[in-house]
Amino acid sequence: MNAAGVNEDLLQRKLAFATRSMNSALQWEVLPRDQTTSEFTSEELRASRLVRRVYCALQHAYPQAGPKYWSTRTWTLLCWQPIYIALAAVHGVGKVPNFSGLYQHQKSTSVYGYTFVGKVWEREISSCVSRSLAVDINALITRAGSAVREWCNNLYHMAFSELSLPERKALRLLGMVALNALDALSASKLISKRRLSSSIDTQWLQAMGLIKHVGSQEKNATYQGGACRYYSKTCCLHYQVGERETCVDCPKLKGQKRVVFV
Repeated sequence: MNAAGVNEDLLQRKLAFATRSMNSALQWEVLPRDQTTSEFTSEELRASRLVRRVYCALQHAYPQAGPKYWSTRTWTLLCWQPIYIALAAVHGVGKVPNFSGLYQHQKSTSVYGYTFVGKVWEREISSCVSRSLAVDINALITRAGSAVREWCNNLYHMAFSELSLPERKALRLLGMVALNALDALSASKLISKRRLSSSIDTQWLQAMGLIKHVGSQEKNATYQGGACRYYSKTCCLHYQVGERETCVDCPKLKGQKRVVFV
């Protein structure tokens, strides 16, 4: 293996480690042998088939939950990994993933495990990485946030006929997933405590175009300078599965709000 190949392998290992540090289900996996080459190379084909398979699996497993739950759950299952990967790639590797090559793995009624078909990274931009490899983290957040939002937008348009999910609902669900990912980032060792005390959550939410799709309120001025805190504006509907109750932080519960501190 030449130097370029060794370097690429190292970067992929770093990404795999970074994603696992945020969520153990985020495993880099090999491509399934029973899939065709055409499915690997066509982003639209990969996405449309995955949407259909996941939706049908949920419909079969939870017939009592209903179409709204099947659509909501399918959407969040398809979008959670790309958002986590974006955060892990920026803070763990200093790179922006090439989401057009992302292949996600379905496991029954869940989606976890991923592969990249073709190139893994976007071409580096001079404003992001200098010759000394000193990363401009702000530029990377902006680019990665924009890239993952573009991927989600494309998926939404491809999946709309299958899911019939209102756009506002879809965006609020993305906001909910982003808050969970930011929680996982803060719990990992990918970012320093000094960096956590800054406005990084706001940066990511703005970069993904989700700042208007989460709730926010001012903190007590004595706590971290009176910055904002964020919470989900929407419900995942998971309580409709069997006899499960609403999540403890569900916005349906008065006074209970999903909180992520900046």
